[in-house]
Amino acid sequence: MIHIKFEGIEELERELKRLNEVKFEGIVTKNLTQMFNRAKSLTPVKSSQLKQSISKGKEEIGYTKDYALQ
Repeated sequence: MIHIKFEGIEELERELKRLNEVKFEGIVTKNLTQMFNRAKSLTPVKSSQLKQSISKGKEEIGYTKDYALQ
């Protein structure tokens, strides 16, 4: 009978999870940046206050101008 013993499975599992999280965060950052750039380019400009109020955080983008929030 053949017996195979694996060592380090827990470390491998932790490393794979860590790499998956890094990849996911990179995808989120890339998509938020693309949405931010697109929103900025499509924002109507009357006084440029709305366009200047767009902001991007780690997990969201949006406008901070009061009338954009209504």
